[in-house]
Amino acid sequence: MPTSTVPYEILFDFVNDTAEPTTIRVLRQDSGVRTGAAMLLNSGENLSLVLTAGTPYKYALEQGRTEAILSVKVWQDTQYCTSTAFRRSRSGGSKSGDPGKILMQGVAVVSLDHHYSNGS
Repeated sequence: MPTSTVPYEILFDFVNDTAEPTTIRVLRQDSGVRTGAAMLLNSGENLSLVLTAGTPYKYALEQGRTEAILSVKVWQDTQYCTSTAFRRSRSGGSKSGDPGKILMQGVAVVSLDHHYSNGS
């Protein structure tokens, strides 16, 4: 069966299934630099993005003082629950910067960092 070589669009849905607000930031794929585009999802809200199938994207998800960097490359409509990105953080199974690379439907957590206040 022949495969399509024509680019096509898919929907990628971020769903905030946690009790805390989550900020989603778009990152540049080549350098990881934040672009300035940011969306705040309150508990129960979702954000649908139209992406080109098979194209790599990067996003930063922030909840409180925890930030997860996601690498996304999906080929079909996909729903991603934000709790998945922070799951290892909550269970204590990850050190800062060592997420264990959780893979789900073409989504990988490439880093998970905790930002602590020094009290000043």
